Amino acid sequence: MNALIVGGDRVHAIREELEKVAPAPGALRVEHWPGRKPGYSRRSVSAGTRVIVFVCRHLSHSLMLHVRRQADDLGVPVVYLRRSDIGWQAELQNLRERLAD
Repeated sequence: MNALIVGGDRVHAIREELEKVAPAPGALRVEHWPGRKPGYSRRSVSAGTRVIVFVCRHLSHSLMLHVRRQADDLGVPVVYLRRSDIGWQAELQNLRERLAD
């Protein structure tokens, strides 16, 4: 399973939670786009991506819109997380349930 995390600087905790969502141990490949440089707005989401996680606090609007359009085209589910929100584990739990269906 491939996942893309867009935004944020330290995403280790999110990566660990995504590993719990993965169908098998070691089956998760996580790509992280910090979004600090303008070049990230020109990148393409790989076709094998199963989920995209936006860390909204550290994300430009142009990058978010660019990636969101690609997610819609690929039919990839998107999760929005606020870094300060303690409920982001619940969002990833909802994602786990959606991916299990």
